[in-house]
Parts: sequence; structure tokens; C-alpha cells
Amino acid sequence: MDALRLYIDDDNNDLWIFFSDDYSSHIGGPFLYCFDSRTLKFKRDVKLYNDKGTPVTSPHDPLFVTRDQQGNFVLATDLAYLTKVDAQGKRIYRKRLMRHDCRWTSRNTKRKKFYFIRDIKKHGDYRDRLDYRKKNIHSLYLMSMAYSVSRDLLFFGQGCHCCSKDILVCNGLGEYLYHFRSPVGPEDMAARDGLLYLADNFHALVHVFTYEGKWLRSLDVLLKNRIQGVIEPEIDMFQQQWNTDGLLHAEDEDQVASLCVIGEDKLAVGLAKGLIRILDQEGNHLFDIQPPAPGFYPKSMVADASENLFVYYTGDSCFSKPRGLYRYGANGKVKGPLFGGVLGIFKPEQKALEKKIAEDRADACDYFDLADILIRRKKPLREAIGLLEKSLELNPDLWIALAYLGLSLKELGETEKAVNCMERAMEHMGCSNMATALMEYYYRKHDQEKVWQYFQRMEDLEEDVDVEFYSEELTNGQIEEFLGALVKRNNSNNLVSN
Repeated sequence: MDALRLYIDDDNNDLWIFFSDDYSSHIGGPFLYCFDSRTLKFKRDVKLYNDKGTPVTSPHDPLFVTRDQQGNFVLATDLAYLTKVDAQGKRIYRKRLMRHDCRWTSRNTKRKKFYFIRDIKKHGDYRDRLDYRKKNIHSLYLMSMAYSVSRDLLFFGQGCHCCSKDILVCNGLGEYLYHFRSPVGPEDMAARDGLLYLADNFHALVHVFTYEGKWLRSLDVLLKNRIQGVIEPEIDMFQQQWNTDGLLHAEDEDQVASLCVIGEDKLAVGLAKGLIRILDQEGNHLFDIQPPAPGFYPKSMVADASENLFVYYTGDSCFSKPRGLYRYGANGKVKGPLFGGVLGIFKPEQKALEKKIAEDRADACDYFDLADILIRRKKPLREAIGLLEKSLELNPDLWIALAYLGLSLKELGETEKAVNCMERAMEHMGCSNMATALMEYYYRKHDQEKVWQYFQRMEDLEEDVDVEFYSEELTNGQIEEFLGALVKRNNSNNLVSN
């Protein structure tokens, strides 16, 4: 897993998992899976890409998932893409959070709105026509997000671990409302009953704000009274914080990794060394939950209506070495791993799909989904290819299945069949993996025209071409020499059209 986030739908007792999985399959995510939170039985998935493999949002690094008042899903990624889809995965909107470089206009007047939201459907993404450097605007880097169902408010934490940044507030329509200052870019956020909890990774604190941005208090998660008499509401809280940086910095002790609210009055705070601390809403210590083993990092947490706590552990903050999903009862007793390791999450769906196929209830997408899982789990490709062929028999226009078939045949060495499939798929969809594979094939054939054709397709997809990222057989230098004056190096030392 490259990234994974949890969400509990208390109305149905459902556990939703929003994730990407870029490296174990041909194309990757994003994905949205639903499980019964009591039995962990797979219930369904929501398709976040169409028949051409085009994702509804940025395919990598999921940050947040929630359901709004109408039952639609709100998805966010760390590159500030905000997407809303309905229960079937159909996109309602896709937007991007942006800011101006300067809070002052050219007329030397303060901007009324330093932040704004770009509607990608109406105005395109920055790659389409917008030069950031000329426009003096930038996309944000999101660290966390929270949602208030009762107020239909989205809160975005952006910036970095150690700098004071603004919290952005939008409504469910993806419209910017206002912002307020926070001590740091919060590692995680949670909303409940008009209160917003911000996880301060740098100082091992949890800051409590109202939805309107008024600071109320800060909780010392390490329980060492480090903020006694230091942070005063009567004076500038943030200035005080920075003046006492040496006192409050907790890097050598422990850091806040994640948090979530539990029930009406509890707060779970995950620490980087693996401990999960349960506090009441005033910050009083109730009990601790020890990690299943050393080296477990509580990356994402959520609690259900029965106060069961679900924790997805990784090896560190960057999602290396996924450890699996664990469940803790209201008393802190552990059950798990519910899903272990990197690919455990796919096993329940695999069983459900195999049963569906055995009962002759499967459609083209079901056969494709099962083939995708088998490819991820490194099962014999022949079995996956048979499923992909059945998928295309039921729906010849399922282009993503044709792409998978071509890439799978290539791995088996059936090159001519693979190229035929990939070229047909590329007429209807874009895929850098296929473009690279076709460049490799025609490079060996010394066909400059075809190499140039798929170079341009890849450039359209990626902005520039880094063949070495996708290929073990071909280098940027070989392509540069082969295409000659048609290409040049850019500032990133990748290839672009000349």
C-alpha cells in the first residue's frame, strides 16, 4: 500500500478504506473498499476509475475519505485535490485548493481571499494551460483533513510539521469559506461537537479549536506538564510557542502520528513509537494501548459507534512496510491483525468474487477485479489472463481489461499478442506503462516513427518522459540518442519534445 485511510459510517456500521496500491499492479488506484466493521466481511467497493482506467481523482497518496449529508463520498489527496463522488463512484466535482504567492495585490491592497479553489472541470488543471510561475499561484500541500457532518464543513490542514500555517475551511460543495491560524501544519485532525482537534507532531501536543478558529487549549500528550504557564490565551499563543521551542520540541521523546475521536468524550492519540494514548476531552489520561510489536507506527485511526478502535499500522510515517489493520475494544483489548501485511486487504474481496463467479453471477468488471487481485498477489499469470479474456468477452469495450491483458502477455513473453492488445487499448486510454512497453518494442525494431509516437503519448500523460522510471530495459540516454533532435533534456534531466 502506498497510502491508506480509514472511515467509519456509523449509520451502517461500515468500515471504509480509501487507498492506492501503485506498485503491485499494472495501473494502481485509487480504491474504496467497504467492510462490515463487526465481522470484517467484504461488502462492496466503489469504482474510482472508469472503463478507460482514468481515476476520478489523483491516483496516488489518498489522504482522507468521508461521507457527506447526502451519502456522497468526499475524497482528498496530499496534492490538494478535492473530489466528490456519489455512491456508485460517479464524479460530482473535482477541485484543487490553491493560494496566491503574495497576500497583497499589485495595487498594494490586501487580498480579500488569499486562498481559492480551482474547479478543474471548468478551468482545467495547472498542466493544461496554467503557468504557476507567471500567475504567481501555487497548489497547497495537504497534511490532514476533517469533516463535520452536522455543519457540512471541511477542514484542511496544510504546510509542514514545524511551521505555523492556516487551516482552510470549505463547505460540502467545495467552496472556500474562511481560514484561521494554527500552531503547525497538523499531522492529523478530528472534528466533534463544534471542536476541532489538531495533532501537533513537532511538539507532541493536541491543540483544541472551535470551528470558527478560536484556540481553547492544548493537551500535553506526553503528560509532562510541558505547557504549564507557557501557552497563555491572553497573549499571542503562537509567539509564545516559538519562544519556547527548545522546551516544547519533543522530537527526542515521541511525536504525535495520528488521532481520532471516540464516542462523545474520548480522544485516541497515536504516537510515533507505537503507543496509543486514550484521553478524555479535557486531556486527562485514561489508559494506554501498547503496539502489537516494536516498530509499529499508527498511521491511521478511526472509532466506530461501539467505541471499537481501528488502527492501520505501518513501519513509519511514509507507509513503508505496511503492518496491517488491528481492532481494539473499548477496554483496549486487541484483536488482529484483521488484514496483515501489504496485500491482506484484498483477500476478503477475492473470496467474494470467486463465490460470485462460481454462482455465475459475475459481470465483466468482476472478472477484471479478480484478475487484478491475482496479479497483485503474484499468482500464475495464466489464470489472470483467462479471467481478463472472459472479462473482454462479456464487455469488449472494457479498455482497462485490454490494457491489463497486454501488459500480462508482455510479462509472459508473448510479445506480438501483447503489442496488439496494448496498441488497441492505447487508442482509447492513456497509460505510461503501456507507452513505455511499446517504446521498448519499437526501439528494438528500429522504428523511429513509432517510438516518437508513443514518446509523445507518454509526454502528454507525464509532462516529461522518464523512461527509466518504468523500464528496466531502456534508458533515457538510449531514447535521446535514438530520437536525436526531436527531443531535449529539461531542468529535471528528463526528456521533452524539442
